[in-house]
Amino acid sequence: QLNVNHFKRMADIGGGGGGLNSIVSNSFKRRVPADWTFNLSWLFTPIPPIKKDLRLVDGPRSRKRWDGQVSMPLFWQLFMVIMFLPTMVVSVILLLQGNHLETMDATLCIVLICTLFSCLTRVADMRPGTSVAAMCTIFLLPTLCFVMLTHPLGSHPTNLTTALAALRGQW
Repeated sequence: QLNVNHFKRMADIGGGGGGLNSIVSNSFKRRVPADWTFNLSWLFTPIPPIKKDLRLVDGPRSRKRWDGQVSMPLFWQLFMVIMFLPTMVVSVILLLQGNHLETMDATLCIVLICTLFSCLTRVADMRPGTSVAAMCTIFLLPTLCFVMLTHPLGSHPTNLTTALAALRGQW
């Protein structure tokens, strides 16, 4: 059972009796009256400064400001540099050589690159589980290079798809 009360209420905002026409007109209706005048010189008039910075809260803050999980130790900084640079190089090579890959190989490379960057950003977040993301990164980068160099899902006779097709033919 679909709850359509929201759509009924949206259709009856203006008291027009409802219906699709009312929903469409109410979607584009301007609720606040506006003066539709345009003056080109207003683009060059300075915006007046505000009297008080409204971002500052008078008194104690309602919650503690979050400044990040923890600062990144030197080991993790080195790890990020060592893993990020080859990842960027492999990404650029994939962009330049992507048209030479088979469709399945290119798709697998894109999935691996996205997962690799996701793991690297998880390491950069320094939240619990950083070492798991680091291990995934260490595993994914050679896997990506292997896929780009050997084309395991392509149409070459030594590849995985043809081996699976040969196995299917034997069954």
